[in-house]
Amino acid sequence: NYAANTTTNWLDMVTRGGNIQNHTLSISGGSKDVKYYVSGDYLKQNGVVKGYQFNRASLRSNIDATITPFLNMGLNLALTSNNYDGGRASLTAATQTSPYGTYKNAAGDYEIFPMFGELLYTNPMLGLTTERKERTKNIAANIYAELSPGIKGLKFKTTVAINYVPTLFQTYVGRKANSPIGNAQIVNSETN
Repeated sequence: NYAANTTTNWLDMVTRGGNIQNHTLSISGGSKDVKYYVSGDYLKQNGVVKGYQFNRASLRSNIDATITPFLNMGLNLALTSNNYDGGRASLTAATQTSPYGTYKNAAGDYEIFPMFGELLYTNPMLGLTTERKERTKNIAANIYAELSPGIKGLKFKTTVAINYVPTLFQTYVGRKANSPIGNAQIVNSETN
């Protein structure tokens, strides 16, 4: 490649123009005795390094009601879904790999070792061949009741809350990403 004056700009290969989209819709209203608020949000973000992305969808709802002159109740609910899927290029490897390295082999696959013979540095693009799912959800609810028994300055309030967070992480690294026998991992967890 040096003799042929063929170079690879690895930083250009692993980067792209990043962008963010965010869409929000909310509705609120009510009457003297009932007030409500509902909002939805969708965020999509593509990072400047290829493969780095983030998607989030969320819904939030609040309702407060005066049931009787001495009893108020309310509910706050929040649902969020996060998605970090996708294999990822390596910015670190892009800064370490020689510009005379070979980007792809004759079959059109990423060359695992761009400067074969030198086995310390792998192709910065290999992470894009990795199958990867990383997702979390968050469900949070808060219900309260407030009692005013008619004695000035005295109120009793009780709150019940729940927070549930299931997560999923799955990855598969195969031969094209320099794992000769393949490597898979699945992790599921829940937090309450």
